[in-house]
Amino acid sequence: MLVRRLITVAGLVIALSVAGCAPPLSYPYTPTPRAVALAATKTPRPKPSPIPARTATSIPIALAPKVMAAPVDTPEPAQIRAVDPTYIAAVEPDVTGTPVATLSAASASPTPGYSRTLAPGPAAISIRRGLTTARIVALTYDAGADRGDAPALLAYLEGAGIKVTFGMTGRWAESNPDLVRRIVLDGDELMNHTYDHRSLTGLSTHGPYLSRLDQIQEITRTEAIVQSLAGVTMKPLFRPPYGDQDESVLQAVAAAGYRYSILWTVDTHGWLGASVSQIVDRSRLGAQPGAIYVLHVGLRSKDIEATPLIVNSLEALGYRFVTVGQMIGLSGH
Repeated sequence: MLVRRLITVAGLVIALSVAGCAPPLSYPYTPTPRAVALAATKTPRPKPSPIPARTATSIPIALAPKVMAAPVDTPEPAQIRAVDPTYIAAVEPDVTGTPVATLSAASASPTPGYSRTLAPGPAAISIRRGLTTARIVALTYDAGADRGDAPALLAYLEGAGIKVTFGMTGRWAESNPDLVRRIVLDGDELMNHTYDHRSLTGLSTHGPYLSRLDQIQEITRTEAIVQSLAGVTMKPLFRPPYGDQDESVLQAVAAAGYRYSILWTVDTHGWLGASVSQIVDRSRLGAQPGAIYVLHVGLRSKDIEATPLIVNSLEALGYRFVTVGQMIGLSGH
């Protein structure tokens, strides 16, 4: 029995030694001629190469870190500022850095043969932002091109319980009397946007500076059209086409019976072909108490398509919506 156990133990020690799991046997080993021949025919296994250090040029495209481009026209906090509601006779940047065509009578070159000497009398007050600390904003839609998707916009605003302000031209009102009446019935607000959207100063269109009489007629003609269609006045709110105005224009606006010339704080750039996501981003980034947004009605602009997303993003920031009249504290608005 003892002999069998010793033989078994010796066999296990030999097996473990061969497998590399135990130290080699202490007695000398002489390889046979066949073992020597087999060893001579084996090809040694190459050592693995070290992993090279990863360089910028060796990173696969799929693994390369993405470099995000800086947003275009993203307003800095310093650009978002309160603007005095009284007229400022200078070229002023709006909240997004886009120049607003507001010029002084002294700096602009008058049309030959026409003098723009300021006459005595009141001038309309130019407003770019409501002076308030409340988280309220005003959405305004300029309607001077085609009908676009205005019926869908009105349906959405009615369902959402939001009132907005439309800057409407007389020509657009003549072409869309049903929409004018519906806007009034829905309780939305109107601003006079001249009859045919001509620049009153010629600055943005490189056209002539309109005479005082022509400026007043552009405004009063639209007022008469809207009164005949919907039985309401657009006073006291006026919006100059392209934002072009100077002291003389503001006097003409006042002479036509309008107290306020409404510019804007945030331009969505829908009229410039901005995408829905760009429009929403600009609206969100430009949000501030009292902000006045300018959007557009027309097939060229995606402002109407973006409106529900604008509303959602601003409501998420705690803002609610008012008309321009409510923003500046007009009675009855």
